[in-house]
Amino acid sequence: MFVTTEDGDIPVASVHCAVIRDAAVTLIYGNDEETRADPRRWELALRETPVQSFPAEPGTYLLHAYMTDDTLAVSRSRVLGWCISADRMLYPVTTQGVNGGEPDALPVLLPDGTVDVFDDRTYPDYDEWAASAEATLRRQTRRITSV
Repeated sequence: MFVTTEDGDIPVASVHCAVIRDAAVTLIYGNDEETRADPRRWELALRETPVQSFPAEPGTYLLHAYMTDDTLAVSRSRVLGWCISADRMLYPVTTQGVNGGEPDALPVLLPDGTVDVFDDRTYPDYDEWAASAEATLRRQTRRITSV
């Protein structure tokens, strides 16, 4: 994988050191060469650079929740595997890529029926997660329409 920098794309594996300075990431790479990258691009490159991967259990899905006609709609993407990325985080891998190609973590429906939501909690079942997701989306929709 590569990271886009001021000097073009460089392989993440060639980076020896990364330091955040002045709203940019300073990268030392190759033969002690230095360049700068946008922090979001650096984080994305780390996330999309798998260090180790392993298969997911059958029945594992990413859940995509959205409102349509004032009703909760949920689509799901099969999780093919998991990867530990260069940023040392665990990410699901689908046919759309790492984390389903999404920039933010998505809920994961596990084979035992629980739903794991990163930085939130694990819901005991799909229905409890769906009720919470619908309430959250309704609050967000109200906030947007009232602005």
